[in-house]
Amino acid sequence: MIAELAARPILREAALDLARRLPAGLQAPLATLAAGANRLALERRRGPARLILMVTRSCPQRCPFCLLAPDRDLGDELTAAQHQAVAASLPAPLPLLLLTGGEPLLREDLVAVAGAYVREAGTRQVTLVTTGAPVERAVDAARGILALHPGVSLAVHVALDGLPANHDALRGTPGLGAQALDTVRRLRGLDPRRLVVTVQSTLGPDNLAGFDALAALVRDELRVPHKLQLRRGAGEVFDLPAEVAGYWPETPGLDAAERAAVLDLADELYADDTRVVTRRLLALLRLADQVIVTGQRPFPCTAGRFDAVLWPEGELSVCEACQPFVDLRELVLDLGRAWRSPAADRARALTAGCACTLPCHLTSSLLHDAAGLQELLR
Repeated sequence: MIAELAARPILREAALDLARRLPAGLQAPLATLAAGANRLALERRRGPARLILMVTRSCPQRCPFCLLAPDRDLGDELTAAQHQAVAASLPAPLPLLLLTGGEPLLREDLVAVAGAYVREAGTRQVTLVTTGAPVERAVDAARGILALHPGVSLAVHVALDGLPANHDALRGTPGLGAQALDTVRRLRGLDPRRLVVTVQSTLGPDNLAGFDALAALVRDELRVPHKLQLRRGAGEVFDLPAEVAGYWPETPGLDAAERAAVLDLADELYADDTRVVTRRLLALLRLADQVIVTGQRPFPCTAGRFDAVLWPEGELSVCEACQPFVDLRELVLDLGRAWRSPAADRARALTAGCACTLPCHLTSSLLHDAAGLQELLR
């Protein structure tokens, strides 16, 4: 149910908005019913509903909160032809594909990689997470992905953590902020029906002070959705057994006062925005803060069930915080076989009690839990 709605953003938004308008007394039983249906659909799935594809390790930035371990060389990245084999191996349609990295735009065959999943796995919702540089390649990639199939929807999240000069300093790349702004401007009117462009800001101790100016720029000039997320900090993965724990950045995160400031900023920024997608962003910030404070997940995690993580060279994990449990190159690129393997079951069992702040998994998890859905609808 959720996977199908997620692949059709307009339907998803309409369904959740209708639920929000119901009397409070009806929302709780509806959330319980919907969560039960979503869990049942998840149990019946023969493969992941979303593939988080780290399409490349290449990136000119060295962001301290990146989830890709620095200076790790595992061989050649999977080619577009190899991705076609991976997509063809899936035992069920893959509604959602998230392209990230590294910088995905540095893959000259990025459209061909996305096309493999559109053709072979029936993917209809593609998300691209990017710095927005190079600008022309961002525009060409968006056009190319939309041209793959008339039913494809594309979301492009462009990273911008401050006004251009501040963003350049934070990311260590002169001119990056100006390119990000240019990419947003070039993309926002490209295809209003099928393309959503979002500015994505990662907030840490070093860019909270200048955030108001960036928020005003996004609101008044760019006029696109503005997504906020907490910077990943050391120690923000809890109760994950050492034998399965993967790389996690060691940089300091936000302290309690700084997180409270982010939540206040978000409440102010979204005060007049009643869209469900915006309510979800607020819910995710509150839930991430809750995980950091309590060290516990607020509801069962769907990582490794709803989501799969494929690393650039073909290794497969249940989530980004975990070591790979299999190398698809050793299984003739058969992701379907790997997904049903004893190694996958063991990885899921080992992560049954952990907690983290990764927004992708918090998002899918809250949609499969009655309390999570009520948090979204409040």
